[in-house]
Amino acid sequence: MTDAPFVSVYLPTHDRAELLERALHSVFAQTYSNYEIVVVDDGSSDGTPQVLERLARTGGVRAFRFDAPKGAQAARNHAIAQARFNLITGMDDDDEWLPDRLRLMVAQFAASVGFVAASDIVELADGTRHVARRPSVIDADALLRRNVVGNQVLARKADVMACGGFDESLTASQDYDLWIRLVAQAGAGIGITTPLQILHAQANRPRVTTSGRRRAGVWRVYRKHVGRMTREQRKSHLFNLIRTTDRPLPFKTATALWSREDALRIVAHYARTRGWLPDGLIEKWASFRDRAEIEAALRSNARPVPVHSRSPI
Repeated sequence: MTDAPFVSVYLPTHDRAELLERALHSVFAQTYSNYEIVVVDDGSSDGTPQVLERLARTGGVRAFRFDAPKGAQAARNHAIAQARFNLITGMDDDDEWLPDRLRLMVAQFAASVGFVAASDIVELADGTRHVARRPSVIDADALLRRNVVGNQVLARKADVMACGGFDESLTASQDYDLWIRLVAQAGAGIGITTPLQILHAQANRPRVTTSGRRRAGVWRVYRKHVGRMTREQRKSHLFNLIRTTDRPLPFKTATALWSREDALRIVAHYARTRGWLPDGLIEKWASFRDRAEIEAALRSNARPVPVHSRSPI
């Protein structure tokens, strides 16, 4: 693998020492060995500094620390600035990578590709899991309608820096905002249909800000990019904004935003927010639909997660 490109993995963290270790060990277990890990501790007050100090001594991570919390986006931007390599990809401290993630994403990267994203296994608090799938081509049209990327991509550091990195003024959807700017800067991306990451979307570890801050953030993303949208893109984006913030959809609004592409999502959201569908029914159906695919992905990636004993650089 000496001729394969190196990848900088950037990871912000705050007061999640135990989860951080799980996330890092899933990177150490990658079948692709040409990487570095850059962690920025956003002013943690738990055992996170001790975890990072121990791992840094083994050469497993390059760790940086803010004395006081500045926010996840500031931590991400600092980690990206410190990255040594041209290819970068992010990770959240409560997620897990499957062992072939880096290898398969790097294999899809080419000069003509703007970025690479992969499908995710989403695990909810009740243990049900479903697949969040990525389209094979991720272009500006798709992204101006909704976030079809998820929370991470493999991209060139130069492209991410050129479009300004993560917007630290936003209170939500900062990743989505960056992907819209990245596709304009670097061109269309590739989506991998195989799930290569587990997102632990559990209720006792909220992944997003409070609902008020979230609504304000997603509306700001819409206003930031609405000037580039066609009428159909605006309709899709507005519906998915309402859906993301879990707000009821009035019938008049549903008909105004109706499109063939969003028809099933509009009907499902309209019915669910009126209590016509039992809570969790859609998630349970998705879990049943995706069970075989998830089991196959986990089997093909099954291998012990080692304790790191060497530097990946």
